[in-house]
Amino acid sequence: MRNRFLIPVFVVFTGLVLIISYTHWQNKVSHIAASASKEEPDFSNPYERKTFKEKLENGLSIKTLIIGDSIGDSMGTGDEEHFWYNQIREKIESEHGSNMRFEKLTRGGATTFDGLFDLIGSPNRNVYDLAIVVYGQNDKGLLSVNEFESNYKNLISLINMYHPASEIVTVIENSLDPDNEYADIINSLADEYGTILVDMREPFTSTNGNLTVDGIHPNNDGYNLYADAIYEAISEYSGDSEVKTEEPVYTEKLKLSFKDSQGFTALNGSYYSDEKGSFIEYEFEGNAVAVSFSATENSGTAKAYINGELVNEFNLYAPDGRPKHFLVANELGDGQHTLKIEVTGTPSVNYDGDSTEGIEVNLLGAYLLR
Repeated sequence: MRNRFLIPVFVVFTGLVLIISYTHWQNKVSHIAASASKEEPDFSNPYERKTFKEKLENGLSIKTLIIGDSIGDSMGTGDEEHFWYNQIREKIESEHGSNMRFEKLTRGGATTFDGLFDLIGSPNRNVYDLAIVVYGQNDKGLLSVNEFESNYKNLISLINMYHPASEIVTVIENSLDPDNEYADIINSLADEYGTILVDMREPFTSTNGNLTVDGIHPNNDGYNLYADAIYEAISEYSGDSEVKTEEPVYTEKLKLSFKDSQGFTALNGSYYSDEKGSFIEYEFEGNAVAVSFSATENSGTAKAYINGELVNEFNLYAPDGRPKHFLVANELGDGQHTLKIEVTGTPSVNYDGDSTEGIEVNLLGAYLLR
């Protein structure tokens, strides 16, 4: 009799345990699902990720690429508090609650080809929500208008290809003249490709007082204007611009092995010489070839020959020690070609136009572009 009474009690007790356990499991699953719905989408798929504007409006993390020259790097002021990108980060965080992270492909003296060369073959894909392009001052002295336009187009196209969800900001630097052809190109390409244009000549012209340290690089007050103008442009961006996309001319670079060498010495993965007439030769099949040097204040000049014909001479001076990249030739056509790099023994010219005493050439490599 006692056992017959215990069996129903046991069954009821077991049922209650199962019901409570199931309810707890269901609530836990619901909680997990709710939490998952608040997470950002899988950023490996550009079609599932949020746009820059959506991230800004929802206080989500924003990853930004800055690609440019010394102004892009905020050189000219040693005060990090006034670096234009640090100011933008503070504004974004305080006004929108978004954490803004930066990666920089910037260096003093850089041109659009330096940026293009650094970006070609980059392993990063679908990473950036925003890309800010800052070039022009160095290009106007080193590249033709046609070269600048071609490089700038390729740079925009490459960013669009590697980071299709990214918005692109193109900056006209304060140091470019009102009727400057290079500035006109940036302006027209912004219309053509749907980039966010920031023309820094306007705020610099309309603001009284000294805004640069040397007539080119902004001081603290100048970089404040950069921060204000770029922040205003990206925070007011509607997100509905029609973006033009096209295949970049170059999407990869292949380092070449030299065929012949005289007077150069292998040094830490590069080739060094300070003897006039020293040369390195490469053979390749392809349409375009570039070279990369390590440039310092002791660097001189070098000549480049394609198939025995002089096509370029490079001034390799740089006060800070950095790579310098040059497009030697393109549109070479089919067939095999020979590239020869020769030490001239002639000193380089510094940024003030004065001759230096340096004649060294440190070649990092030659690259086939395709």
